[in-house]
Amino acid sequence: MAADIRWSEPDVGAYMGERRGRDAVLDMIRRALDTTDGSFALAVASTAETGSHVAAAIEWSADRGGRRIEGRELAVFEVRDGCIQSARFHPDDLADDLAFWGEAAPGAS
Repeated sequence: MAADIRWSEPDVGAYMGERRGRDAVLDMIRRALDTTDGSFALAVASTAETGSHVAAAIEWSADRGGRRIEGRELAVFEVRDGCIQSARFHPDDLADDLAFWGEAAPGAS
């Protein structure tokens, strides 16, 4: 990741949404792991590339407050000089993501 990466997740939880910088992105990932007691996991199902972009179909899952969620999303990464410069995520089911990660979810802070 570039030090000044631009990261755009849907704004479905207290710490998600637009992030700038490697530290902010890593903090978001740490908080997702903490919120799910380490159960947050993702895998790349497939990719397509151009000279400067990679699109990846992502499959992910997590457990929180007795609820399990499984999702798919399309991630589009801009890559320059071997580093991810930007990332934008497009979820399959935004309403389900909001219900899981959002303020109303069990244990939300």
